[in-house]
Amino acid sequence: MAKEEAKVAGLPCELCNMPTPQVKTTTLVCDNCHYCYNKTSDKHVADATYCQFCNP
Repeated sequence: MAKEEAKVAGLPCELCNMPTPQVKTTTLVCDNCHYCYNKTSDKHVADATYCQFCNP
């Protein structure tokens, strides 16, 4: 069974392409063998609502 180890922010904004606080990748780690897998977000861009540049 894998557990979630860390989340990496930086999903790009849909309007300006700058990084946002939205999760870009999640690192999963196997409890048995400690294999690490980086799972990318299903989304390719973040809504501009979450962008610190477009929506301060």
